[in-house]
Amino acid sequence: MAEYSQYESVDTFTPEGKVKALEYIRNTVDLGNTTIALGNKKCGVLLAYTGKKSVLAHKQPKIFKISEKAIFSFAGITNDGLDIVKYLIDLSVWEEIYKNREIHPIKVFDDLREEASLRTLYSRNRMYGCGGILLSSYNNEINIVEFEPAGNVQYVNAVSIGSRSQSAKTILENYSGDYENADRNALIKIAIEALRNAHPDEELNSDNLEVWCLEDKAYIVESFDFN
Repeated sequence: MAEYSQYESVDTFTPEGKVKALEYIRNTVDLGNTTIALGNKKCGVLLAYTGKKSVLAHKQPKIFKISEKAIFSFAGITNDGLDIVKYLIDLSVWEEIYKNREIHPIKVFDDLREEASLRTLYSRNRMYGCGGILLSSYNNEINIVEFEPAGNVQYVNAVSIGSRSQSAKTILENYSGDYENADRNALIKIAIEALRNAHPDEELNSDNLEVWCLEDKAYIVESFDFN
């Protein structure tokens, strides 16, 4: 028989001023697969590290096509991430059919932000256990948007989420002045270097990497230089 605490619907704060539930969720995101995005107004790259998998395991995609001009990836709890993917695809279809336009990179998250914020404030529902990156084209400009479990959404020039993401961000920051004039291959090279810094002991290859590019349309990059 289940037992319920009298504090079931209230988030309690620790003396350090941190919400424990939010800390747990952030740790969950940090345990997810490393995902990196970077780009400029004309080209964007989204790279996901799939890690070591059993030869018997079915390969799961890490980057999802939302529309012809939008792709999304997440790190954290898979079911929550797939719910967000479905949410984005549904809104993308609605915008295309009823408005004949692409999804707005920030406004597309409005309903999701509200729900995520309520989940953060009240304990009746579990918080979203994943963070995500949306790479999309709007008004002929490439945009990168980061979604956080608490409902925060922001534009970024480059971002890394998931396992050892801080190590990847170090490389992204070092090249921050080069993004504006970089082409696709240069952006991929920076992303791979950032990922290699996050996973120095791993041999990166086409089997454990997934790379997508967004220019006029979103497409998967089948071959690229690892050097």
